[in-house]
Amino acid sequence: MTAFAVPPAERYALIEGEIVVAFTDRPPEHHHLAVIPGEPLPLDALKPAYRRWCGIELPDDGVEAEVVSTDDLALFDPAQVFARHLRIDLPASGQLVVLRVRVHGREVLSDVAFGARVRAVTTAMR
Repeated sequence: MTAFAVPPAERYALIEGEIVVAFTDRPPEHHHLAVIPGEPLPLDALKPAYRRWCGIELPDDGVEAEVVSTDDLALFDPAQVFARHLRIDLPASGQLVVLRVRVHGREVLSDVAFGARVRAVTTAMR
């Protein structure tokens, strides 16, 4: 399984079902990914409500994701995506990847909750 590094606060948000998207420079090469901790975001890069998640210790294994879709970030209205993510500023370019996350084989969101979050993201397309 290919490793996909995500900043720790975003990884925690994925595990908690708060978000279903991640940002990357280029689309993942594989459909199934091991979501691992990446470089942390600066505290001031996160919305205040999510800053408490910085420094939380999470297990390094057992977090997997299925890539549901990958789209160029330029296709999305930044204000709409902003409302669905924990960062203050979104990357200027890159890919927005929708992920279906599982922890130790169990999906973190029900089909209904996941579908609602995906619809919220897809409505942000220009």
